[in-house]
Amino acid sequence: MNKTLLAPCAALILSVLHGPLDAAPAYQALPLPYEPDSVRSITLGERGHLVVSVSGSPSMYVHGPDGTVSLLPPLGTSPRGYGDSVAYGVNAAGQVAGHSSYFASGVYGGSRAAMWSQGRVTYLGDFGHDRWGEAYGVARFINARGQVAGDAYTYNTSGDVENYSTGFLWSEGRRVQLAGFSGATAGISARIEALNVHGQIAGNVGWSDGETHYSKAVIWDSHGVPTALPGPDSRAISLNDAGRAVGVAWGSEGGARGLLWRDGAAIDLGHLWLDGHGNSWIEPVKINNRQQVLVQASKYVNGEPAGYRAALWEAGVLREIDASAVVGHDGRVRPIDLNGAGHVVAASTVALVSFDGRSFQDLNRLVDTAALAGWTLREPTQINDAGQIVVRGWHDATGRSSYFLLTPVPEPSKGLMLGLGLFATVRRGRRPLAFGPLRAGALLRGVVPLLLLAGGSVSAGENLLRNGEFEERRLYDPDLYWPLDVPEHWDTPRFSADDQIAGGELFQNAVLWSDKRLPTADGRPDPAVWMFNAAAFGQAFTVTEAGHYRLRWTDAGTYSVRYPWEKSIPFYGDEHRGQRYAVQLGDQLLGEYQAVHGQADRWHELDLTLTPGTHSLSFAGLYHGEIERFGGSNQYARQTVVYFAAFDNVSVTAMPEPGTWALVGLGLLGLAGASRRRRHSCESAANGAGVASRSD
Repeated sequence: MNKTLLAPCAALILSVLHGPLDAAPAYQALPLPYEPDSVRSITLGERGHLVVSVSGSPSMYVHGPDGTVSLLPPLGTSPRGYGDSVAYGVNAAGQVAGHSSYFASGVYGGSRAAMWSQGRVTYLGDFGHDRWGEAYGVARFINARGQVAGDAYTYNTSGDVENYSTGFLWSEGRRVQLAGFSGATAGISARIEALNVHGQIAGNVGWSDGETHYSKAVIWDSHGVPTALPGPDSRAISLNDAGRAVGVAWGSEGGARGLLWRDGAAIDLGHLWLDGHGNSWIEPVKINNRQQVLVQASKYVNGEPAGYRAALWEAGVLREIDASAVVGHDGRVRPIDLNGAGHVVAASTVALVSFDGRSFQDLNRLVDTAALAGWTLREPTQINDAGQIVVRGWHDATGRSSYFLLTPVPEPSKGLMLGLGLFATVRRGRRPLAFGPLRAGALLRGVVPLLLLAGGSVSAGENLLRNGEFEERRLYDPDLYWPLDVPEHWDTPRFSADDQIAGGELFQNAVLWSDKRLPTADGRPDPAVWMFNAAAFGQAFTVTEAGHYRLRWTDAGTYSVRYPWEKSIPFYGDEHRGQRYAVQLGDQLLGEYQAVHGQADRWHELDLTLTPGTHSLSFAGLYHGEIERFGGSNQYARQTVVYFAAFDNVSVTAMPEPGTWALVGLGLLGLAGASRRRRHSCESAANGAGVASRSD
């Protein structure tokens, strides 16, 4: 290949594989498959572990840094499988702290502090229980050493609550109760706010003398021994690994001062604005190991409140983080989180991020637009030290919301750029590098076959599932009184008669085929399948080539215009509710989803990495319907509550590989080189002919 083409070759390959170097988004967005209204907590670890707690699910879901999803079991469930678990903290090793439902011999025993490690749950103990055997506690933080800090109710011997918040530190299988301190009277309570890597805990102790309530900022050591922090009525909020805490102290005449406790002294963080009485309101949010403090400050204009602003204290200076370029000078900003690199996320009319502590940027403008099309990010909840962000967004057209995990996009390879630089140095002093002209015909003749080859190599659009549109059906059982259709080529393992009654079987769980939906735009029926209660359906499919594939489907929570049956079969209930269901690939849980009652078709998609062989895809309902029996000897029964969802457009298709388009780029380079060689040959021939003519 002509040497003059080497640098353009490299540049074109870079542009094919990475896109324009200055146009790469700062973040890639991954939609999380959970309905925000059903999410009880989302907790992000420093190394990318994401733990999700969902209402109605006794287990929690852990999204690992490698993309896998696993389940964390509860302490216990009821005989019918009910229970709950909520996460509050996760460390770099993926260990989780929170609380979980507790059952003893099937009897509910309250919600108790728990820790999860390597998929196993550990009960962290309690401080007694009430007369019904119930106790309540929560593990709020877990550090890199696996130490856990939390609080729990304490009870007397009669089973009455003595204190609703008694702090504890759990370490290496032993729990230590956090002590009070001299000067605090009876009835003290501990509020736990932070735990560092050394087992130190920051929070506050509160007590009352019957007339006045008192609060004092405290740091407990790893043995549970407290040190009261200097200053008036106060509360510690955050603690770093150097043992420096930040918090707030309330003035006797109003206002709040932000404090940094360091080396036994309380340092005032200063103020930005004053109200009409000369007071300010400064409340720290977090301190990191760089001794930077994120602050929420109340702004006042002519003494009147004008909402919150975000500010950063560093090296003795408190400075507002300017958001006016994004939300205007009057825009209110609520600071959310600060990571170890000093990056800040905040909420306003849009989600905000600051990398320098001086000004905010619109997070929406830094995210891959293809993944965020039609969505606006508004409420970040966390940022970890890896720069990942959990944020809630709203769909512009429908108004529904979703959580997203944003991951920073790596910069283009510095090694490739260095190689180009070295090559340019070697070429110094020679003619400028340039492409030879390409004839349009040659370009088309070369590019079109390459594009056809690229398109054919990825089998784009070919659905590996059979009957994904549910156009085909079969009769479930010809002997049934009611003729019921099910989707062809799909297995329905939970089509079951859950209850036997004198009058016959009551089908409770089923997947039924129906075309009784609103027709398509061209007037054709639009068949779908309906999942009732704890039913399931699935299909095995074959993959011949390893690669990246995309799973897509729609769900709905409405019957549209007619019920999906010809007659009034026992699936009819007094109350209809949307279905919650799980999607699995073999034994791997891909996620849980909620079809809200009355919801129209909604698209979902997941990217999969598959190996050659047979794979099994399944959809399984998670809710059980409720049944009422009546009549003598249980001869009649009906469902009072039915959970359902409609499914359609299920597909698994291959995704184009980047290497395919790289081949296209190389083909273009080859054409360029061939064209230049032809031009050079023609010019040489012409020059030779001219010399010969002159010699004649």
